Amino acid sequence: MAHQPTLTIVAALSQNRVIGANGAIPWDLPDDRLFFRRTTLGKVLILGRKTYESIGRLLPDRTHIILTTQKRYSVPGALVAHTPTEALALATQEAETLHGDEIIVAGGSQVYAAFLPLAKRMFLTIVNVTIEGDAYFPEFDPAAWAEITREHHAKDQRHAYSFDIITYERT
Repeated sequence: MAHQPTLTIVAALSQNRVIGANGAIPWDLPDDRLFFRRTTLGKVLILGRKTYESIGRLLPDRTHIILTTQKRYSVPGALVAHTPTEALALATQEAETLHGDEIIVAGGSQVYAAFLPLAKRMFLTIVNVTIEGDAYFPEFDPAAWAEITREHHAKDQRHAYSFDIITYERT
């Protein structure tokens, strides 16, 4: 059997762990969007139905596995799974087909919570703001994760908030 691809979480969250408000990301950070694009291009993505619907389309050059409890849900060009176990099995199979070594978990809250115990790596963008929201990144034990890299981005004309993109690996 081929080796298991690395399960990586990619998320942007505020200092109080908000990832969404009213079905949308509550900030516009072009450099973080670029990071997300570079990090996920050519990869298999697992994302929840609500996250997919908030994006409103399939992202180019990525394989999408949409996790939903809705039995008849379908999206042309995407795979649909109804449990985290099924999503991971599909993602592993797709990653092997693509000769990929990484599966990206791209949200939202419930999907992050389901896969956090299995993840080996996290790319977290910490947005330097405390903000109101209705979707949160799950709490995690910092002692279980080692910070590998941190890239600071200052507030500027294109970015309303400063932010840090941090790579964590499970210890």
